[in-house]
Amino acid sequence: MKADPAAGQDTGGEALSRVLEFRPLRVRGDVLIVVLAGTVVAAAGMRVVAVLDHAAPAARTAIDVGPFIVAYRVLYLASAVVFLAWFRRARINAEGRGWHQRFSRAWTFWGWIVPVVNLWIPLRIMDDIWQASFP
Repeated sequence: MKADPAAGQDTGGEALSRVLEFRPLRVRGDVLIVVLAGTVVAAAGMRVVAVLDHAAPAARTAIDVGPFIVAYRVLYLASAVVFLAWFRRARINAEGRGWHQRFSRAWTFWGWIVPVVNLWIPLRIMDDIWQASFP
């Protein structure tokens, strides 16, 4: 069935596809928290090792801090990927709540990448998601 333009609401297939597209964010949110916590631990580890090795030669400190730097970079990249996955899923879930979304799904990624517009598009997308979360 198609949307009923007179009523301004979806009927049949479109409404069903929105319901089927909804997925909880709990798992993605939990993974994001764990990855962010790992990033913080790796960053703290870099600082602690650098402070503890303050009397050691610079080459020795660089060797000791090296694994923390690698872990930090990997976790930082992973947190960005997991956040974008969470953000996109939240945007998709918001579509089915009846609140008008100002930007398409593609902007959940490109809104962070494109210079200048990255200053307001992600905020507006999050605002739309937030507004859609109210009953």
